Amino acid sequence: MVFRRGRGFLTRGETVQAVDRVSLALGEREVLGLVGRSGSGKTTLGLILCGALRPSSGQISSTAGRGPRCQMIFQDPRESLNPRMRIREIIAEPLVLQGVDRRERSERALQIAAQVRLDPALLDAYPHELSGGQRQRVAIGRAVIARPDLIVADEPCSMLDPTVSAEIVELLAELNRREQVALVFISHDLAQAASFCRRIGVMHAGKLVELGPADSITSAPSSEPARELLASSRARELLTYAG
Repeated sequence: MVFRRGRGFLTRGETVQAVDRVSLALGEREVLGLVGRSGSGKTTLGLILCGALRPSSGQISSTAGRGPRCQMIFQDPRESLNPRMRIREIIAEPLVLQGVDRRERSERALQIAAQVRLDPALLDAYPHELSGGQRQRVAIGRAVIARPDLIVADEPCSMLDPTVSAEIVELLAELNRREQVALVFISHDLAQAASFCRRIGVMHAGKLVELGPADSITSAPSSEPARELLASSRARELLTYAG
């Protein structure tokens, strides 16, 4: 899959380039980390990749000759899960658009719950009855059940404690291997992204300022934004260890 060019927004009468002249190629089944501080453009790029936003110029294409089938996992599942729907219905929601009958949707939801390590007893619960980690597993299950080519995970661990966060990262890595789906992992934590992403792209002020193997960027970053993110990640690790 290839994305080129950018996206601008009109703010107070001025056009701000949220994503500016980005050129990015993503391989099949690849896990790519996209890191940067808040406002760097990484979430906007993720939304463009999933078709939720249209680029002001440029294009998204794939080897299949069409845009990729993409699902997005958002930072706060409380904002993306319908509070009036049961968990079983939420996970199976993409299948409704595919015309899958109710019985098969229920069976598939049960299978997916097992894959994302969600207690089947929770399928008849509502989102507010679940913990943050459980809600994020529901969001991941909903993304996986659609069998997409690409999943964009937009800071899926930022609202979780370190232990649950590590479990979610492990789950995403496992789903990438088993489902053979490409994954873009968006984060402000460079060390976390590098723990399972093969390549890392560093966003700053709407631009992709660095792109390369994860081990190279974490050992010898060439851009100042990457060096700042690496220092921040190391400081966070020290605080976690001290705690």
